[in-house]
Amino acid sequence: MDHILANLNTLYLAKDIACLPVFLFSGDSLTWLLDEGRNSIHVPTSIHHLHCGLIPLGEPCENVTTTGLKWNLQHQKLQFGGLLSTSNTFDGSEVITVETDKKLLWTMGIP
Repeated sequence: MDHILANLNTLYLAKDIACLPVFLFSGDSLTWLLDEGRNSIHVPTSIHHLHCGLIPLGEPCENVTTTGLKWNLQHQKLQFGGLLSTSNTFDGSEVITVETDKKLLWTMGIP
């Protein structure tokens, strides 16, 4: 668990030191950090049956809105000890949008 948390911390650190996006691959999932504001994620229809999730790390995300998910969020607060958007899936849209007021971890299944 300590190495998993260290890898997630690296996503936050990489934003300040890397000029390229940093992704975590682990088995059957892909994870990266979304910036504040509006994010678009292009998802091939071949993986729409797989899982996805949004997880706040370090601080609550006070205002999160999504489109393209089976269970969309509408100006909702995500935080540990409260709502986490895990075990979600896609609604068939090719583009998922996530609007957030803080950095937010995106994770999704991959074949």
